[in-house]
Amino acid sequence: MSNIKIIYTNANAYTTEIKDTDLVELAGFHAYKEYEEDRIFKVNGKDFRKINTRYDGINGLDALTVQNVTTNEITVVYVGTDTSQKADLITDVQLLSEQTPAQITDTRKYYNEMDELFKDVGSVTSVTGNSLGGCD
Repeated sequence: MSNIKIIYTNANAYTTEIKDTDLVELAGFHAYKEYEEDRIFKVNGKDFRKINTRYDGINGLDALTVQNVTTNEITVVYVGTDTSQKADLITDVQLLSEQTPAQITDTRKYYNEMDELFKDVGSVTSVTGNSLGGCD
């Protein structure tokens, strides 16, 4: 199994240096850190910069966007359920039903905003996270 993924965008293939282990560390550790905007931090020896955040108390969406400093690759990271946030618990219950939770709609909207905002550097190349990280 290769650690390099092929990402397809507009029928063009390119490789990414972001490995599954990087995505796991971003989602499982760095997503819960309260780094300041533009803060550079290490993930498995690679430098990443926090370039955007969304902390939405209304529907409970917590997400951040980071950039690999060397490759400019953009990753959206969704934070997992916070049991102290009522909106997160409501979303978790709604995931068991046919209803589309507002947080899922916000997740898609945030991804699309980041994809558009960073289109000049190749748009979003990966998504990771807990709970919502794999929902869409």
